[in-house]
Amino acid sequence: MTRALLAMIALAAGCLRGADGYHCATASDCELDGVAGRCEAVGYCSFPDATCPGGSRFGGFSGPDSNQCTTVMDAGVDANDTPPQFVNFAKMDNASDGTSEQTVTIPVVIPSGYTNLFLIVALAVAGDGPIETITYDNRTLTPVRTITGDQLDSYAHSDQWQLVAPLVGTYDVVIKIAAGSHSIHAVAMVFAGVNQTNPVFATAADSSLISGVAATSSVLVDSAANQLVESTTAQANRVDHVGPGETELYVDNLGMMTSLDNSGASIAPASAPSTTMVWTYGGSDDYQTIAVALQP
Repeated sequence: MTRALLAMIALAAGCLRGADGYHCATASDCELDGVAGRCEAVGYCSFPDATCPGGSRFGGFSGPDSNQCTTVMDAGVDANDTPPQFVNFAKMDNASDGTSEQTVTIPVVIPSGYTNLFLIVALAVAGDGPIETITYDNRTLTPVRTITGDQLDSYAHSDQWQLVAPLVGTYDVVIKIAAGSHSIHAVAMVFAGVNQTNPVFATAADSSLISGVAATSSVLVDSAANQLVESTTAQANRVDHVGPGETELYVDNLGMMTSLDNSGASIAPASAPSTTMVWTYGGSDDYQTIAVALQP
């Protein structure tokens, strides 16, 4: 594509060309080749790019930021943006013999009346059985974040998978897990008002394999204003409560038979440039925690 054609596209999209590049005022000013972008706080357009840590890259006419990955400090929101909102969840827990492949099914109800829906499925699996596939109404989810290993079980893993624009109605989330899983905690969480092009702003994770056994976990995730952070955890002893400013979605304590047999989920309004998600447990033991910042 020629520079002249790019200039025509940018002008058609509503951006204003200055000596230092094209400036935007709102996200509606940012569209390139049919791809919707975001107007960053510095006044330049960015577009989705999975190779960037924050998931976005500045356009080619963004002055000194041209073609660079965006950073947390660049992130901005339009005046009409509102934070994503939590809608509902469905969960299950299951034990197995640790030898056979498992298929776990969770009926999920997604009500009407919401826009820009987003589905997160989170799991805590004790054992070396990896996730093979996760589907919702036969649509395949994709991985968001995985953390593997704790002090007791080097194969234990926690995972989050995503699906943009899940269908409204009642459908099954179907999780297929390979052999070797002794216990499984799974939850499907529904959100609304989530960016449909680039829903996940950032992720972070911690575990006892990284930080040692503990009675609390604290995960710092990059975030910006008008975002929502969700967090899931699993621990060997007992999950007690969340940190200040967080809302507990659920706690499911089953016992101490495996390293990840107690779980919970929470949400919190995001702050800039980061948000800390805290879990307190019944005692020092193995744990895994994931935090994800969702953007409008």
